[in-house]
Amino acid sequence: MKLWWYSAGNIVYIIGSLGYLAIHTINLIFPNTGNSQASCIILIILASVFVLDAMLYAVDWFEQRRIKKLQELLVCIFNIIGSVLYLIGAITLDNKKTPANNSIDLTNLPTFLFSTAGILVFLIESILNFFTPRVSKTTSKCSVEFFAHLLNLLGNITYLFAQFVQPVISFIASFTTAYFNKLTDLINFIIRPIHIGGDIIYTIDALLYMIVQYTSVVILFIPLMLYCI
Repeated sequence: MKLWWYSAGNIVYIIGSLGYLAIHTINLIFPNTGNSQASCIILIILASVFVLDAMLYAVDWFEQRRIKKLQELLVCIFNIIGSVLYLIGAITLDNKKTPANNSIDLTNLPTFLFSTAGILVFLIESILNFFTPRVSKTTSKCSVEFFAHLLNLLGNITYLFAQFVQPVISFIASFTTAYFNKLTDLINFIIRPIHIGGDIIYTIDALLYMIVQYTSVVILFIPLMLYCI
């Protein structure tokens, strides 16, 4: 089963990233869908997908624990914790209590706290992953893996930035005039694509991780193909 768990994790990673990219794009184009029950359910499903993704990477570490490093185990643990926290944030979201204006809604404070905690844990995980020794000494493969880790780190920073900026704008808007509220609506509309930018980064990142494992997977297939022939 060597490398199969890792490859499965990469595939799930791509599916989850594309899912978030799709739902965030739809919510940007059709703002009213962001507060719908269907949107909340989809976000819970997508968060669950990343919990599964983290579990697959953890199983991969266990399967290859003799050659894996302890630092990689810590990466897996942080990935699981971050995924679970983000899932709890999605579950605690109450779309029925989301205000129509820019006022602060403390009923969704647990969602903000759990989601932010999850992103911070993801950030720690990506920092550890970035400084983990490369899988291969080969220049091209090592380079792809380096950029994969780098994009993962940038994606987490992008999400963290979007996570904090939007509530700050909403807080400021709650103490201002109607004219300024219209201005903050425009600013908020500009900032929302930051999430989409993070989703695009994650999707490219997932594809790069697939490329890192491509050579290894092909090597596994060759003996099977020769046997069938």
